[in-house]
Amino acid sequence: HGLRRRDMSYLGQLPWEGDSSNFERSFQTKMKKFGLACLSLVLVLLAYQQIRRSRTSPPANANLRVISLSPTLTEILFELGVGESVVGVTTYCVYPPEARKKEKIGDFINPNVEKMLVLKPDLIFAERWSSSKIVARLQQARLNVIEVISPRSIEEIYQVIHQVVSRQICERGLT
Repeated sequence: HGLRRRDMSYLGQLPWEGDSSNFERSFQTKMKKFGLACLSLVLVLLAYQQIRRSRTSPPANANLRVISLSPTLTEILFELGVGESVVGVTTYCVYPPEARKKEKIGDFINPNVEKMLVLKPDLIFAERWSSSKIVARLQQARLNVIEVISPRSIEEIYQVIHQVVSRQICERGLT
């Protein structure tokens, strides 16, 4: 049942046969290289994390005031680190928990336009809904409305994030 060494002659000399010091040195060298690669990766990740933590909001146009007409957009704005600029959200915007503390402007189908005017937003982010006529009403009130697609897939979520980031950069005067 067992294989004899001569049956495995095609393998050549196995690492544990003969001079074990060569095998050990080779193994130790490979482990040192692997350890250094892991250490380098950890250092790069720590540096990246430190850079992310040290970033502050751009000073240009720091008083940007934003209203979000969608829970999805509210969450994106907070994840992008501009939650402090959000001055109004819908009654359905409950995440992250900080969004619950923002001024409620009604729902996304029929928000309170007068309340929105009082908040004096620089930007209003809205999702495109075929049944909603609110964007036209807000634009008639001379409000700056950015209408984005209503995401239905992961790819579309990334597109919305890109649209939000692009608009934030334009409004803050960064290029």
